[in-house]
Amino acid sequence: MGYITENEIAKITEPEIFSLAGNPNFVQFENFNPQKEDKPVTLSLTIRGSGFIYTTVGGGVVVTEKVSDFKITELKSKQVYKFVGTIEAGEVDNDTFLIRTETSKTIETLINCFNSKSFFKDKFTITSNDTTIYITSNGSGNDYAFTLEPEVSRFNDFIVRIGDPTDTYNKDDDPFINITLQHGTIAHDSDNELTFKEYLTGTKHTFYYTTDKSKVSSNTYFAGSTIKITTENLRACLINNYFFRNNFDIIILPSSPDKIEMKSKGIGNKYAFSIEKSPLSVKITGDPLLTTDNDSLTKDFGDCEIQLDIYKDTGILPGIKDYAKMGTYATTLSKSYFGMPLWFDMNTMWANTNTYSDKFLEGKGWHNTGTMTDFRFVAKRFNGVETETFYHSDVLFALTGYDRNLEKNNLSEYVYDISRNNEAEPLTRQPVLTHIRGQKQYFNFILSDPAPESNDTQCKLGILYKVYTQADSYLDYEVSDVQDKGKYNAVNTACLDIDKIVLDKYAKAGIVRVYLCRDGKAVSKALTYQILPDCLYKVNDFAFLGSLGGWCSFNFGGTEQTDFKSETTTIHRTQTPEYTTSSRIESVFNKDVTEQFTVQTLPINREVAEWLKEISASTAVYELSTKRYIIVDELNVKHNSKDDLFVLQMKYHYSDSYNARIK
Repeated sequence: MGYITENEIAKITEPEIFSLAGNPNFVQFENFNPQKEDKPVTLSLTIRGSGFIYTTVGGGVVVTEKVSDFKITELKSKQVYKFVGTIEAGEVDNDTFLIRTETSKTIETLINCFNSKSFFKDKFTITSNDTTIYITSNGSGNDYAFTLEPEVSRFNDFIVRIGDPTDTYNKDDDPFINITLQHGTIAHDSDNELTFKEYLTGTKHTFYYTTDKSKVSSNTYFAGSTIKITTENLRACLINNYFFRNNFDIIILPSSPDKIEMKSKGIGNKYAFSIEKSPLSVKITGDPLLTTDNDSLTKDFGDCEIQLDIYKDTGILPGIKDYAKMGTYATTLSKSYFGMPLWFDMNTMWANTNTYSDKFLEGKGWHNTGTMTDFRFVAKRFNGVETETFYHSDVLFALTGYDRNLEKNNLSEYVYDISRNNEAEPLTRQPVLTHIRGQKQYFNFILSDPAPESNDTQCKLGILYKVYTQADSYLDYEVSDVQDKGKYNAVNTACLDIDKIVLDKYAKAGIVRVYLCRDGKAVSKALTYQILPDCLYKVNDFAFLGSLGGWCSFNFGGTEQTDFKSETTTIHRTQTPEYTTSSRIESVFNKDVTEQFTVQTLPINREVAEWLKEISASTAVYELSTKRYIIVDELNVKHNSKDDLFVLQMKYHYSDSYNARIK
C-alpha cells in the first residue's frame, strides 16, 4: 500500500509490487465517493436590497411595491410561518422584521423572527455575517425540510437564496445545474436588464430586451409580438454567449414555448453562476449555484488532469518502506480525467530496457541477476489552476521478462520474504530436467527483507541439495554457497555445482532436488534434475534469460551442423609490361563471411518442448562452451499429439562476424 496524503481524493487500484517489465502493470484512479447518507438542510439568505420598490412621483419618492414578504412551510407538518418586512420600528414582532439601510440591523431582527419559532429554535443553528444568514439543520431527514415561498415576484431584488431546504437526501442529488427562464409580458421598457455572474471568475454577462429593432445585437434581443417569439430571441442571445454556449444545453420544449430550459453540460463550480439582476417579465426557476459534484477528483472544477512523476534507481531494496528516497527523476506521464476510471501502465517505460547482468558466466557461487528495475511514482491532480499531490507509491520492481498478455502480472509467489519465512517459487518455469556431468545449472530467486538491520531476522541463506537414487529413494543432503542475508541482491542467481557436490560423492545419485535454504532448512520449492550418464551423452549447453527474469540453461546434445559461407567482391587491374606469374589481374577487394550453427536436442517430452519456447523469445542467449552472446534465428517446436517425445532444432549465429565485417 502506497502513502496517501492528507486528503483521500481518489480510489486507487495499486499496481503489483513485483511484475514482468514486458507485460502491463496498471495503476488506476477513480472517484472516491463514500457511501451516501442523509445530509442536513442548508440555506443561505443574502440581503442585497431595501425590500421596497421606489418610484418618483411629482418630484417625490414613494413606495410602489414591497418585495420583502415571504412564507415558510414545514414539509412534514405543513405548518406555515409568515415573515413581513417593515420600516416602522413599532411594528416589529415575532412575524415582522425591521428593514434598515444598514444590512446587519435587518439581519438581526429577521433572525429574531426565526428564533421565535420553535421549529427553527430547536432544530436549526442560525448564524450570520454582515450580509448573509446561514441556516443549518441539527439533523437530517424530512423532519427538518421546509419550503420558502416569496409573496411577490421580485423577491430576488431583496434576498438571494442559495440552497434547497427541501433537499435532505444525497441519493436524490442531481449534480447538474437545471434552470428555467420563463418569459412573460413586457411590463416596463426601463426594466429590461438580465445579468448573470460566473461563480469562479466573477465575469458578468448582461442581456437586454428592446422594442427598437435597430438596437438588436448579440446581447440585446427583440421583444416580439408574441411571448413565444421573445423567448426564441432570448435563447438566440444565450447561445451566442460563449459561457452559456460552451457550458449549457439550451432548449425550448414544444410543449412550453415560453420557457427556456438550461442544463449544464458538466458539474462543478466552473458551470455555476449567480443572477445579479432580472426584469420583472422574466421568471427564473432553479438555483444556478447548486451544482453537486460528487466526484472527489474533479470537485468543483468539472475535469482535471492526473499527472504521474516517475522516479527510478531509488536504491531501496524490496520489502523496505522508505518514502524519503525518491530516486532519479525519469519523466512525467499525464492523462485528462473526465469522470471515468483512469489508468496508466507503469511498465511502459521499462518494457524494452532488457536490463540484465552476465556476471554469472564467470563461474560458481552467487551473482546479481541484474534483471530488476526499481522505480516509484507520485500522483498529482492538476485542475488548471492548482497542482495537488495525493499519492506516493511504494517502490515497484519490474523484472526483464514476459508472459502472455492476458495472464496476471504478479511475481509475489517468487519472492522469499525474510520476515515471513515463506516458501517461495524458484524464479523459473523450467520443468524437471536432465543433468549430465559437465552441464551448468542455475537457481534464481527474489529476496525481500523488510528489516535488514533487525537482530531477530539475521540468518544465512544458501543452496540445499537433496540426493535420491534413480528409484527416488532418499540418500543424503548437502548445503553450499552459504552467506549472510545482507550479501544478497534483490534478484540472485546461483551457479550450481551438481558435479562436485553431488556426483563426486554419491555414485548412486539418480535424482537431485535443489532448494533455497535458510540456516540449512529448505525455504523454496525444488528444482529437480534427473542424472544421465556422461558416457552416453555429450554436453553442448546454452544459457538464456528466462521469461521470469532469471537465468536458465539447457543442453542441445544432439547432432550439430555449421553452415559457413563467404562472398567475394573482386577488382580487375590492367596488365602492365612488368607482369609476372604472381601478378594480380583480378584481385580480392572484399570478403563477406556468414556462418550459422544448427544444434538439436536429445529426445524431450512435451513439457520441456513447451518450456523451450522461452529460448526463442529470450533477449539474451549465451553459448556456454564459448561464453559468446548468440542470436537465435530459428527454433522449430513442432507438437504432434501422437508423439511422446520431440527433437527440437535451433539455428543461431554469433553477434560478431568472423572477419569483423558485419553484413
